[in-house]
Amino acid sequence: MTHEQWLGAVKPKVAGSWNLHSLMPKTVDFFLLMSSAVALSGNPGQTNYGAACAYQDALARFRSQQGLPAFSINVGAVVDTGFVSENPEIATALRRQGLGTITSAELLAQINYAILHPIAETPEKSQCSIGLIPAGNERGLGTSAWLAEARFRQQANCGRAANSSSDGSADLLGTITAAKSEDEALAVVCQAILQQLSKLIATPIEYISEVAKLDDYGVDSLVAVELRNWIGAYLQANISILTMRNAPSIRELAGMVAKGSKIVTAVK
Repeated sequence: MTHEQWLGAVKPKVAGSWNLHSLMPKTVDFFLLMSSAVALSGNPGQTNYGAACAYQDALARFRSQQGLPAFSINVGAVVDTGFVSENPEIATALRRQGLGTITSAELLAQINYAILHPIAETPEKSQCSIGLIPAGNERGLGTSAWLAEARFRQQANCGRAANSSSDGSADLLGTITAAKSEDEALAVVCQAILQQLSKLIATPIEYISEVAKLDDYGVDSLVAVELRNWIGAYLQANISILTMRNAPSIRELAGMVAKGSKIVTAVK
């Protein structure tokens, strides 16, 4: 992401929100900031937008500390109107990242609450999230990266997502150790990396080729770190970000991982 691309998303929200704060009368009935769930969960390729929305959340708390009306809503994808409703694949992609969908009625209800309660009891209560839910391995969407954060620990223990995550790890371990040759183990590792990459970039696996490079799919530093952490945790291989990014193909990356994996070593 270039500096110009960063500013393209950050500047309008930051400058616009601050201008409203600075120029609007202190006696306004309410002050509502439409932020995004991306500010809480993160989303590959949207670090600039996430940062801009996080600024709005901070501005709401800043105003609240001064006793001024302020409310920031971290909005998820609205499923029944607008861009997402016209592009179902976008909703699926967001769902893979752990961003659930909401209806316009749910959003309007939250806006109504914010208008009726313009001054929060505490600065922390000047912000709310609607539509941020775990993706859920039970639906084949993988574990949401944001669940690893301590502030969402209570969410990580809800439902079946945590249980199915460990089951997936056991299945992968069993498949690799059951391989009868190094080539077979390499094929399993390559397929596992393709599947994980598919989840991280919210792209169907059939559109990802093992002969392509990570950069061919727009993998940024955030996704690269997530993939590296996953490789270390589930394939027990220590590989640097630079090595991953410089790999000529995903298959060759899989070869490097297999060579350094403690699991694959046991197959030899």
